[in-house]
Amino acid sequence: MEELLRQGRYDEAKQQSLLTPAGDQAGLAALLELRAWLRDKRYEMARAGLEKDAKFLTPYLNLGAAREAIKAFEAEDPAALEPFLDDPHLGAEANCVLGVIRVREGDREGARLAFDRSLRLDPGHYRAITNLGNLELEAGRTAEAVVMYEKALQSNPDYPHAHHNLAAAYRKLGQIGKSVHHLKREQRLLYRSPARRLGDAGLPRPGRTLPGNLDSRWLVLVVVVAVVYLLLRN
Repeated sequence: MEELLRQGRYDEAKQQSLLTPAGDQAGLAALLELRAWLRDKRYEMARAGLEKDAKFLTPYLNLGAAREAIKAFEAEDPAALEPFLDDPHLGAEANCVLGVIRVREGDREGARLAFDRSLRLDPGHYRAITNLGNLELEAGRTAEAVVMYEKALQSNPDYPHAHHNLAAAYRKLGQIGKSVHHLKREQRLLYRSPARRLGDAGLPRPGRTLPGNLDSRWLVLVVVVAVVYLLLRN
């Protein structure tokens, strides 16, 4: 298990741990938690985890380099990201951040390459998957976008940005029932955790997000009115 952890192959290590209790279970748990914070772009929690779980992470991760990586993620500086792009623990997030930067620069191909590299290092990085879906949607490949958003939700069913963008994609396909379903799902998630609205999925999300502080009755009404408006506009 320890060699798998050093290589960043956490999911394989997790499967191995289910078959036998032998191995560094504490190290696996600490690395999985760190990955979860990075995937969700919750860098303060990731930074806190480095300190809290230092003794479990040290055999696999250079903690000083990890701290510098988090600074680079927050700064969104391509030069600062460069040393971490191939890191088995930090590279997926570094490439996802780089992809967002490339989008803002108008380099869609560079963005796609960066998001693809992110997924090679962490196939379940749902922000990278969502961003690839956004590129597909922007390019008019709506069916392909739906596939990517559904894949992102397989990794994290509670990721509101993927629900929002999937709703927009289904609306483009004329599947209004599915569109409303995912809009409602997004709003429930945002209502439950309003801070999630502060996250950045990368590309600008299609459409507008409804306010996240409505009670359930008003929420349903707003969603229905929004859908009717969109249908009439089209």
